[in-house]
Amino acid sequence: MSLMLSSFVVLIAVAISDIIAKTVSHVSSTYINLVMGIILGIIPFTNHLILSFDDKIFMIFIIAPLLFFEGQATPALLVRKKINNILGTAVGLAAVSAIIVAIVVH
Repeated sequence: MSLMLSSFVVLIAVAISDIIAKTVSHVSSTYINLVMGIILGIIPFTNHLILSFDDKIFMIFIIAPLLFFEGQATPALLVRKKINNILGTAVGLAAVSAIIVAIVVH
């Protein structure tokens, strides 16, 4: 039952973030999903409804298939054209994350 409740809360959050992403088109949906996840984690009521995170299961059943199918569907020419944007976003997110963690830990 807790798995169903947890899945329901996550699906509702995804639906809300998808609606927000469609109304705010100049912000990437990934960032909106990230903020929605942070909000769910900060609110104690919703945080208790979601099951604890198991990184091994997440990597095996969620990330690996997503990366595989996304890689199969993305044309190599598109990746070559947008490599600067891709690397810039990845480096930027890593730098911002490291700065935030350093500030919080300090």
